[in-house]
Amino acid sequence: MNARAVLTAATLLLAVSAPAAEPWSREPKDFRGVPFGASRDEARKIINAGRSPDVTQQLLCTADLLKDAKYMRTLTPAMREYEQREEREHGTCSVRVAEIGPVMMEQTFTFHDDHLVQVELSFSSARFDALRDIFIERYGPPAAETTESVKTAAGASFENTVLLWTGEKNDVQLRRYSGSIDSGVALIADRAWLDSEAKRREEERKKAAAAF
Repeated sequence: MNARAVLTAATLLLAVSAPAAEPWSREPKDFRGVPFGASRDEARKIINAGRSPDVTQQLLCTADLLKDAKYMRTLTPAMREYEQREEREHGTCSVRVAEIGPVMMEQTFTFHDDHLVQVELSFSSARFDALRDIFIERYGPPAAETTESVKTAAGASFENTVLLWTGEKNDVQLRRYSGSIDSGVALIADRAWLDSEAKRREEERKKAAAAF
């Protein structure tokens, strides 16, 4: 299980984040019953309770896979090192097959010091409109909505819609396109963690530039 592009996601959230004009009464304190700040064990108990025995619908964590000798033998040395480094820096767990209403997706939970700090939802961009309507019903009107032009490798241009909800502690972002025109992403994240990640990335860039 490869960790998702957590740092990229954090950067995307910060890029359009802005203070809310008024308090957001529907700011999420949890995701599907898993409170922000919960440990991986707590999240697993909540998500797996009463769920299908199908492992793709259960919360599976990178840390658990790294303890599986059979799984580790399937990885090249470089892949093994990458997985171990990602687990140290960004402990992730995922539900490979999940759904919100009619939208199928993969849900990735990011933990920092074994506390939930971000949930990333990856879905087909063709289902963006349906998920947007569900998010507005759940969270209310977004604090901001922007569009940006994106291009494919073939040079075709598309308009990417980005919706942002900003709370006191947590932010929510929904993007029509992420990485490709076939996939979209939604992020629900702790802002303090996002800020710390942005600072860490900046420090890493400066160190890399100095050592180059």
